[in-house]
Amino acid sequence: MSSSGVLPIQDLRQFAASGAITAAAGLRPAQFQPNSIDLRLGPRAYRTRCSFLPVPGARSTATSLLDEFAVYEIDLRDGYVFECNKTYLIPLCEELALPAYIWGATNPKSSAGRLDMLARVITEDGHIFDSIPHGYRGKMYLDLMTRSFPIKLREGDSLVQLRLLTGKDAVIPDDELRSLVDEHQLVRTASGIPVAAKDLEIDDGILLTVRLRGQGDETVGYVSRKSTPVVDFSRKDHPVRPYWTYIPGRRSEPLILLPEEFYIFSSNERVRIPPQMCAEMVAFDVRSGEVRTHYAGFFDSGFGMSGTGAHVVLEVRNRDMPFLLQHGQHLFRLRYFRNTEAPAALYGVDLDSHYQGQGLRLAKQFKTISDPSLQLGLWAE
Repeated sequence: MSSSGVLPIQDLRQFAASGAITAAAGLRPAQFQPNSIDLRLGPRAYRTRCSFLPVPGARSTATSLLDEFAVYEIDLRDGYVFECNKTYLIPLCEELALPAYIWGATNPKSSAGRLDMLARVITEDGHIFDSIPHGYRGKMYLDLMTRSFPIKLREGDSLVQLRLLTGKDAVIPDDELRSLVDEHQLVRTASGIPVAAKDLEIDDGILLTVRLRGQGDETVGYVSRKSTPVVDFSRKDHPVRPYWTYIPGRRSEPLILLPEEFYIFSSNERVRIPPQMCAEMVAFDVRSGEVRTHYAGFFDSGFGMSGTGAHVVLEVRNRDMPFLLQHGQHLFRLRYFRNTEAPAALYGVDLDSHYQGQGLRLAKQFKTISDPSLQLGLWAE
């Protein structure tokens, strides 16, 4: 057991039982993940004039800013279609009463990130997105903008998840990480061969690359279409083609990312997350190019452990200027965290997931083919 790190599922359940995590309608067992808890949308949302953060000492709170900048109120009980490129604030169902030694971090879930939803949590008086202060007591709010698709959401839908941490050295430093890479085979090639730490770029985490070469006509990526139909967040049967354009592995022209387009790719490598640790992807790293490479950054204990590892799916939005993307290019960073103890349930082992053992995979709202070719990114239409 470590005195610093991310709290596992058994501690999250204990915090819920003690009243440190509550919800008026109660908490559901399915909300609890190996290293996180899913947060749900409340019954009301607000269209706002802008996104905002409270400023400590300026008497601005989330409530006072919402009173000033709300345009209208939205009833989510029967569902509502959130329009692209408009700002919304949604009070979440869950509230916190954390001990003074506990703090938290939030991040979008995979299903929200792969739909190009910018989903960030704020607290009543917190001045940073996706950060829960030590000992926080109060409500949480979701700052939301959907970029590519109009999306229908309802009360109880879960777009973000919360991790709770204790101590100051939860991040595994590079020297220790190099030893863990070799000991636990944290990184493997696409064919499942372990990669030694000496053959990886390790700098504040592990730098990994993008896969753009496929076999035959294999799909290696997707780019979102314009003016699409509505995505109903609760459905899992949307056809792919009205929403996405396929990017084939074999092409004569270079792949140039266009500004403000949204792409889905996968990593060239496979990764594994053993029980004693979890991970987070760095969402934006200007050293890798002017691109945001992930919205949904949490990777729970057990990810990729049921086989030869799992590819990481990249949610890529380019910025400012056209950008050449090449196979094997370093594009994102995976930072590992120690757990205070191993979770009592592991991702994809004790808890099922749509994304365990994934190759290139869209959000679960879209149809897939249930055969081995799924791992090659071949999709139902």
